[in-house]
Amino acid sequence: MSRAKHLNRDPISNSFIGPNEIFVIDLSSTAIAIYCYLLCCEDRKTYTCYPSFRAIGKAVGVTKKTVEKYVRELEEKRLIETKRTHMAAKDGKILNGNLEYHILPIQEALSYYHENKIHEFAAEQKRTEQRKMFRYYYLDKAG
Repeated sequence: MSRAKHLNRDPISNSFIGPNEIFVIDLSSTAIAIYCYLLCCEDRKTYTCYPSFRAIGKAVGVTKKTVEKYVRELEEKRLIETKRTHMAAKDGKILNGNLEYHILPIQEALSYYHENKIHEFAAEQKRTEQRKMFRYYYLDKAG
């Protein structure tokens, strides 16, 4: 590629910025790719976009079914919200449209992630304590 093409490229309008925190919150690589694609498509004023599963899959290199799976993961991690849309056909019939994706603030996803980690840690500590008690009462006393 010639250097002249790089000089004419506007770095602001031809790029997007993704939050570094997406690499901290246990996302799969496919979910990260889909999230980045949604960030690339979003309207920066409303934080929404409307790409189809097929368009996302084509851009990221996965099937429509795989996109559905990882969109659910992004929703579960509270990075996005989706809403069904409808459109009118030429004959007046109402049809399903693409999902509306609303990109949520990353702080919400981080808070949710940390809350879950705290609950997981507390549950693991409780299980460890129960195993200790079991050993003490049943194994140590029996022997």
